Amino acid sequence: MGNDEDKANNNKYQKDYGFRIYKIYNNSPFKMLGVKELSDFIIPPKDLNSFNLTFEYWLKEKINEKIKVNIYSLLTRKMKEIEITVNEDDNKGGILGCEVNYENYISAENKLLHVTNIKTKSFAQDNVFLIKDQDYIIGLKSLNDGKLYSLNNDKLKELIIEFSDILNRNKGKDCELYVYNVKRGPKVILIKIPNNRRFSLGCDVAYGKIHPFPMKGEIDEDEEKKTLKD
Repeated sequence: MGNDEDKANNNKYQKDYGFRIYKIYNNSPFKMLGVKELSDFIIPPKDLNSFNLTFEYWLKEKINEKIKVNIYSLLTRKMKEIEITVNEDDNKGGILGCEVNYENYISAENKLLHVTNIKTKSFAQDNVFLIKDQDYIIGLKSLNDGKLYSLNNDKLKELIIEFSDILNRNKGKDCELYVYNVKRGPKVILIKIPNNRRFSLGCDVAYGKIHPFPMKGEIDEDEEKKTLKD
């Protein structure tokens, strides 16, 4: 179902953790229900710990049944309940038809990189087409081995330095860069990281409580102000 299901299998599901949705396939029951990539988390039922079940095993017992699932949205900072029918596993995104990663959904609003400036003639400008002030970098996935590097990781303390290390560990590889744009929503940008001695995207980034993932109300307000100004 996703990159970090094993992590959840080996430990009890943790408080404030859920499965962040990175990609929704066309076969997914979430496709028509307004669930969003990068900003939404699937929250496992609380009773899984009691029954010693993994989320994936629990889902397999519900094939072709209607179930209720909690979704946490970073855009609203709220939980909502939706009803889905669990499909047969067709190997494309698993039972839920989506790629996920097990992460802390409370810390997620601050564990990302806000693009604040793009350097002229940089890789970010010429190859990635990042947009300053609008784009937030969520993570990176290597297409060579399928490994996902999420910035919303409890082990990462200095996000800027550690993201640079992630880029340089994947030199010469084809990768997907996961970006959220405040105006257009989620973007998956295909890049091939050059074999430079010390590679850099060529943009300034910031993170923390003064650069959080924007809430929907804040995005709408910014749009209104721009419209009035124009």
